[in-house]
Amino acid sequence: MDKELGFLIGAIEDGCIYHTKKNEYIIEIDQKNLQWLEYIQKVLRCLNKKSSIRKIKGKYFRLTCYSKDLYEIISEYKKNHRKILRKGRTFQKSFVQGFYDAEGSVHRKRYQISIFSKKRDSLYIVRTILKDSGIKTGKINLSKGVYNLPIYGKENIMKFKQKIDLRHKEKLKKLNALVERPTLLRPLKPSRGG
Repeated sequence: MDKELGFLIGAIEDGCIYHTKKNEYIIEIDQKNLQWLEYIQKVLRCLNKKSSIRKIKGKYFRLTCYSKDLYEIISEYKKNHRKILRKGRTFQKSFVQGFYDAEGSVHRKRYQISIFSKKRDSLYIVRTILKDSGIKTGKINLSKGVYNLPIYGKENIMKFKQKIDLRHKEKLKKLNALVERPTLLRPLKPSRGG
């Protein structure tokens, strides 16, 4: 259950939770990739939760789950991200997988992957988990109101692939292509003397 719950708490970075006046406790995730939402639906089933997926505006789909207890659990982690660091390695790894699946990207031309969030604290938690896994990251940067946690270099990206990996099929395909790409060698600059 730790694996599924950790993944879901990371994935909800791309979604929201709310409580209505009708006393409904709702978890929602919007996403272009229907396959990924179907995967989250399987995760919810492992947690004995029902959900539905429907098409919304444009190319987006929305997964919706009504659950008071799941809402309360996710709320606790959203209020205090540090609780994630007190959980076991399986939970932490799954949290990073879900977070990256929801808010990560793979650079096409250089050895770099990045995780984005409007919440700096969330990225500090991810960076701590990655550091504890032996994966070096760059500094957390702010650009246009969004924080970015980059991971540079083929060696670090290979460690990320081996120790964390992904479940989002499109992003996993891009990550695999990046890891399997031959190392790019920069041409040497000619020396001044000849």
